[in-house]
Amino acid sequence: MLQIIPFLLIIISLAVIIVIVVKRFPSLPLLDVDSMPEVKAGQKKEAYLRKRAATKVKERDKKHKKHLDRGLQQLKETQLKFRKYVGSVERKLVQATQQKAEQAPQEKQDVRKREGTDLLGAAEEAFGRQDYDIAEEKYIAAIRLDHKSSAAYTGLVRVYIKKQQWDEAAQTGEYALKLDPDDDNVHVDMATVAEAQGNRKQAIEHYQQAVLINPNLPQRFSKLADLLEDEGEYSTALEAISQALDLEEENPKYLDKATEVAILVGDKKQAEELYERLRMVNPDNNKLDVLKGKIRTLS
Repeated sequence: MLQIIPFLLIIISLAVIIVIVVKRFPSLPLLDVDSMPEVKAGQKKEAYLRKRAATKVKERDKKHKKHLDRGLQQLKETQLKFRKYVGSVERKLVQATQQKAEQAPQEKQDVRKREGTDLLGAAEEAFGRQDYDIAEEKYIAAIRLDHKSSAAYTGLVRVYIKKQQWDEAAQTGEYALKLDPDDDNVHVDMATVAEAQGNRKQAIEHYQQAVLINPNLPQRFSKLADLLEDEGEYSTALEAISQALDLEEENPKYLDKATEVAILVGDKKQAEELYERLRMVNPDNNKLDVLKGKIRTLS
């Protein structure tokens, strides 16, 4: 029991103290912690640290932004250079493609032209050795390459004339003249075809066209004179053979022909002049006496 007494005294003392404190607590002034110097110093230090931290953050952000802006500018410049490079490459590719596209038809045309030239050469060679079938084959192949090859059509006309395929020659010659109406050689070939087909008037027309285009070949005037004489057109025939004589004044063949045609025309004076020229050029001509006798009959 005696051991409990001290413990009880301690408890009673604590209870008394608590009662006194509780009764006096409302009258105790509240402690202003914020006004304490230590607290104020701490707050200032905290505010300074916060401000310094905010300043550092701003400086860091500004520095980062500057680096970022510089990086973005460099990226833009790099992208611009890359776009320019890509653009230049694209332009070069387009130019190369266009150039290739432009060159391709020309190259193809050049190849076809060379092939055509080779075929024409082979055809002429075959024609020269009188291998007309091979010549025909080569000319036709050349025409397949170039439907407007005047040389191929002209050569083919000559082949058909040699082979006496008059209808084919006439059809081919007509097309050749459509390509080149001023080809005097084709007109002569067409005259040959027309004469072979019995169409002398058409032959005369072609010869007339030929001598108009090229008036420097006397043999064509002479042939024209023969055709005109056969048609009974003596005056025109005399004009034609006179043109031949203008080109070859001392040709005995043309003088002989001209004298005969002059007699047919009935032009005694011109016949005598032509006779004298013939006698001087070819005194051994067996026809001189005959011609002289015909001239005497002219009034």
